Amino acid sequence: MIWAADWYNCRVSRRTLRALVLVFGIGLAGAIAYGLRPRDVRVAPTPIDRIDPKAVIETLGCDAVQLKGGTRDVRVECASQVAYEDGQTALREVKIHVENRGGRSYDVSAAEARLGANRATYDLSGGVEMTASDGLTATADRASFSEQERLMQAPGPVEFSRNRMSGAGIGFTFDERRNTVWLLDQALVRLDGEDGAGPALDVAAGAAGLARTERYFRFERTVRMEREAQVIEADEAMVYLLPERDEPHIIELRGHSRIAGGEGMGALRSMQADDINLTYADDGRTLQSATLIGQASVVLDSTEGAAGQTLSGTSIEVQMAPDGGIAALTANGEVMRVTLANGAPALATRGLGAVGRGARRAPRHR
Repeated sequence: MIWAADWYNCRVSRRTLRALVLVFGIGLAGAIAYGLRPRDVRVAPTPIDRIDPKAVIETLGCDAVQLKGGTRDVRVECASQVAYEDGQTALREVKIHVENRGGRSYDVSAAEARLGANRATYDLSGGVEMTASDGLTATADRASFSEQERLMQAPGPVEFSRNRMSGAGIGFTFDERRNTVWLLDQALVRLDGEDGAGPALDVAAGAAGLARTERYFRFERTVRMEREAQVIEADEAMVYLLPERDEPHIIELRGHSRIAGGEGMGALRSMQADDINLTYADDGRTLQSATLIGQASVVLDSTEGAAGQTLSGTSIEVQMAPDGGIAALTANGEVMRVTLANGAPALATRGLGAVGRGARRAPRHR
């Protein structure tokens, strides 16, 4: 009986052993199969492209609106913005929309803008462009914009245009409050004729300012104007534009004023005085009247094509006829002198004298 029990226990142990071996074999096979399975390829996360490695905060996109009362006043958009440890913030691909200032709106865009204190000033760089609602456009490489002062300034080369008006210079100021534009140095301004029909007026000066509301130009520091063959020179000048077109209505010359050649002055070949005022007809080219003050002199055309007559005096008034002839020519002052074409003095007197009426324009030689 003891032997039978031992035999039974031995059979049980063998069965258990076989079961354990079977379980172990299954586990081993599973482990081998798991180890031999195709591995999943782990893809590394895509690195984030930094806008500027020196920045501490980077944000894609911005759209900020500034309100004045219940009305939108300024809107700033950008493709991205970054902040630096020193507190500066830069906007990339920025657009500043200034809404309805006195009935006018304008936009300023640039590749980058650095924000100043209280986000009220912007230092702009890279393709700076200002576009006003009335068509005025100005471009520069760098500029600054002050929301508080409502002033835009550019220190370097700048170009501007509006309709048939254009210009360029070094240094630029746009004063929103006064609605004025200034070229601060080496100013060049061009006024094209209406629809290109008339000759352009080209002006070069040390500085030029445009009062957009009052519609006049101020030129400073040696002024030279050219239109076709006519040359106008003075130390300073004011050019008042026609109400509806960017062409001269009145030109005021101050200091060493001189006009020579060109069309639209009838029988007048040249004029010279300390100061000269010119009034033009509605076409902006035909002279209607001229006033010369201080060491004044005019040279008249000669019907024979020779050197014309010369009139000198303290001041001279010229009135032009509609056909281009001289309707009236009056000299005032202590000395009045007329020199004929042959150089002989024709008249010398003191006081007030009327020297000619009805003088006609000499025929042009082709």
